[in-house]
Amino acid sequence: MSSIYFAKMNINEQIYEVYREEKNITDLLRTIAESISHNVSISMEDGSELRLFNVDQSESLMQISGFLGDIRTEERATFDVEHQTAIDQAVENALEYVTFFFDIEQEILAFTTSVKLSRKKILNFFENVIKEKSDIGVAFMMYTDIEDFSYKIKSMEKVTTAQFKLVPPNGDKEDFEALYKIAPKFLEETEATNFKQEFSTRKKAGINLESNLMESYIEGVGLGYAQVTMKGKDDSGESVEVKSESDSPLKVIVSTALSHSKPAIKEQAMEMFSTIRVKSAAARERLKRK
Repeated sequence: MSSIYFAKMNINEQIYEVYREEKNITDLLRTIAESISHNVSISMEDGSELRLFNVDQSESLMQISGFLGDIRTEERATFDVEHQTAIDQAVENALEYVTFFFDIEQEILAFTTSVKLSRKKILNFFENVIKEKSDIGVAFMMYTDIEDFSYKIKSMEKVTTAQFKLVPPNGDKEDFEALYKIAPKFLEETEATNFKQEFSTRKKAGINLESNLMESYIEGVGLGYAQVTMKGKDDSGESVEVKSESDSPLKVIVSTALSHSKPAIKEQAMEMFSTIRVKSAAARERLKRK
């Protein structure tokens, strides 16, 4: 079986210009769409090449599906039947590839993974390609299965440390302030495009995860604007750590036979995108009421 993962694209380098209404987010997304095309590639330090191929783009250009391949020369063994032995030989353009579907208008990337193409490597590829081809800086954040993540942290006896990695929301200034309880102008002055917050306590009860601030930050995790690592103790007093991006990633399971089918990956992705939209709308309503 294979998994389809989902990541939120956040425009971080130009986001304050969007907040100031100097740039339009729709125009930025259009520029990104025009920059991603067939045969876009990046050379890696290990001698391999990551390349997009068999790319299909919708008429509006805002939906893209295709394959991302890891291409390299590598040693592979073949069996010499006559001499009953193994022969190692270099194979040029050895390929390992994954399937993706990218809805740029919704700012969501869906993708499969492989041994050579990890989640981190895939997201770094798209960040680098978009920056290189469009000069727009973006950061991808893995979507979290927030129900599973909430269950895991509530199963902890106590949380002693909460480490958040956050990016400014792609929406408006009100979204920023509702999530992070700070006016965006204060962060804007720093020119920072992502930031980290760490909360810790030595109190017996641990961090109050039901506080307004903690609940808002955790909503940000569910919305794809943040990642978090929670550290604490289980009911046996043993140290435990839960990471949103690795322990509770949002995913859909598909058969291995369908993992290289662009139509199948797109169909599954579109269904999950609808679920994400509904849950995101509900989360924003909760934030407005806080």
